[in-house]
Amino acid sequence: MCASCASEPGSRRSYSAGRGRSWARCSGRALGLALLREIAAQLQGPLVLHGGSGVSASDLVEAGRSGVVKLNIGSALCRALRRAWPASGSARSHRGGYANTRAAAERAARAKLRALRGEPGEAGV
Repeated sequence: MCASCASEPGSRRSYSAGRGRSWARCSGRALGLALLREIAAQLQGPLVLHGGSGVSASDLVEAGRSGVVKLNIGSALCRALRRAWPASGSARSHRGGYANTRAAAERAARAKLRALRGEPGEAGV
């Protein structure tokens, strides 16, 4: 079972590309790299990856090489905030708590962006 799309690898899944809707086979990976390369070759411009929070570091490296220049990672930021918030209760003021959670979100974002650029580091946030 694919952790990304909850289907069996090789089964057909719907995806949206621009205004059209098409079908692709699940590869068992979090990101369909072959499809991404195909889209990049046809569009020949910068790409945006929506849903990048669950994408592995190795797939992010390949996405960056394929022309992805923007990464939407709202869920990764939310997870970082939720993990940091309980520890923020020990801050002397609410500003200190917010600073702790903001720093956690920043670390999460930087990790994903480093992976997208192919830089070493952990992106599994």
